[in-house]
Amino acid sequence: MARHLNRSHPSGAKTTVDLRGPYGAFRDNRPLRSTLVALLIVGAMLSLFAIILSLGIDAASASLNNDKLGKILHMLAWAEHLTHLLIIVLFCFWINRACKNGWLLDAPKMKTTPARAVGNLFTPLLCLWKPLSTLGEIRNASYGRQNVFSTLLPTWWVLLLATCIITISISLLHRDGNSAETLLIAQKLTTVSAPLTVITDYLAIILILGITHAQNKRLSLWRA
Repeated sequence: MARHLNRSHPSGAKTTVDLRGPYGAFRDNRPLRSTLVALLIVGAMLSLFAIILSLGIDAASASLNNDKLGKILHMLAWAEHLTHLLIIVLFCFWINRACKNGWLLDAPKMKTTPARAVGNLFTPLLCLWKPLSTLGEIRNASYGRQNVFSTLLPTWWVLLLATCIITISISLLHRDGNSAETLLIAQKLTTVSAPLTVITDYLAIILILGITHAQNKRLSLWRA
């Protein structure tokens, strides 16, 4: 793999050529990182607000749509879904570009292709562990070592899976029945999922910031 860096000529002039790898030139993920972090913060705030409101809602009145707090909570739920949908879309772009940078920075440590890095997120069964493996490869290529985020990365992934399972359960409860008992169970699950969402989003911010910074730092060192 050829890496093209800045070169100085005897005359003192400096020429600059792009650093390129198997999947093209280096991608600066900082603008995408900033947008992702902003959305993750918004998502965490919506989750916190939702759990505060849910504590004051009576399940019986909410089932009859007579409680204004219930309507606000319903709107917050839609806002959360939209925010996390945007997060998923942008995360797909981020992990694709981060994977391409990984192949450029340290190809021997990369096995997953950029397209597969995104595809693994939506492939049944494989989505349970493959994205974690891909992020591990990207981390190793970005930092040049395996001990960074050695605990944080799997912790984040386990919490993310748990949050997804609870969120799906809540949706099924709302779809299958509007009884006070069903809604009460959904509310209790919400009080669990909301804190998990906040923690998961916070850990995701650390990972995205760290890997993006590491990739740009290695690039700047090569070009120095």
